[in-house]
Amino acid sequence: MSELVDQKADALDIARQYKEQLDKVTISDNDIESLHRTLEKVVGIVMNSNLGEADSVEKQEMRKSFDSLVEMLNSDTLRTLQLLGYNYKKAIGEPLTQVTSEFILSKLDSNPKKSQSFGDEDRGSN
Repeated sequence: MSELVDQKADALDIARQYKEQLDKVTISDNDIESLHRTLEKVVGIVMNSNLGEADSVEKQEMRKSFDSLVEMLNSDTLRTLQLLGYNYKKAIGEPLTQVTSEFILSKLDSNPKKSQSFGDEDRGSN
């Protein structure tokens, strides 16, 4: 009898672990819609900011890349990829985090030497 109880506990533990892993890569339909709208805005802001620094050929290429990225990130594609087990939180979230971080830092940090020396001063005062 205790063996059956142990097997049931093991099965429940495996099911819980599986659910936790599934939850890491699954989001709701409402979240997918919101994600698409937000990604479209964020990518647009970053691309438009960078377009000012590019020549016309570069602008066209960047715009094509932007359009392709937004099209790839539409809600139907995200739902389909999710059904196939695609981990878009990792595939999209991590690169987008890096891009937005670099974008913000580039706008805030116009003089890297000045910022680095400021950071060094902070470390010295602790």
